Amino acid sequence: MYGDIDYYQNPERGAIPEWDNRFAVATWAEWLTFNPMEKANQVEVPTLFIHSENAAIPDGARQFFSEIPTEQKQIVWMNDYQQFDFYDQTEAMDKSIALVTNHLNEAL
Repeated sequence: MYGDIDYYQNPERGAIPEWDNRFAVATWAEWLTFNPMEKANQVEVPTLFIHSENAAIPDGARQFFSEIPTEQKQIVWMNDYQQFDFYDQTEAMDKSIALVTNHLNEAL
């Protein structure tokens, strides 16, 4: 990763020795052209989205969510958090885990 992204540049977060800052360029075309929207209408299971206006592509999350046909769906906006907070920040992870646990207990 490049740019001013604390997570990938901070050795106390994502810049750990076990992570190589490399990308398989052979996958670049697929990554850039992948369109998940055409699959949204095939989701038939109870669905939970946890997202943030400060995370990657919130409008895409809203659009995908709106196309899911099941009525058993929920989207929770946790706008106090950035994208990378969901990776390693205890408060964001704990809240997300509680939401997922509740969702699974209700759905299964």
